[in-house]
Amino acid sequence: MAGEERSVSWNVKLQINKLRKVFNTRNGEMVALNGVDLDIKENEFICVVGPSGCGKSTLLNIIAGPSEPTSGEVYCDGKLVKERVLKEEGISSSMPLLGLR
Repeated sequence: MAGEERSVSWNVKLQINKLRKVFNTRNGEMVALNGVDLDIKENEFICVVGPSGCGKSTLLNIIAGPSEPTSGEVYCDGKLVKERVLKEEGISSSMPLLGLR
């Protein structure tokens, strides 16, 4: 539930807690992600879908490592992920296949 405290669960491969990303622009702050919570269990398959500009690439870039969240945490196998590419862990994005970076 929203606002509910979550602890690191050891039975999930990837856990995202209260992830928030804010970009500072010349027109002020632009909130790309606001309070994202997500648990992905081992061997589970998920798709991130939505319209252009909704934060899909921002979320994947935070998980993969090239971008840092404004706040929140990402755990892989119960360990806090910071500036680490998760390709080694079997987590990847189709963005390189699409020519996106």
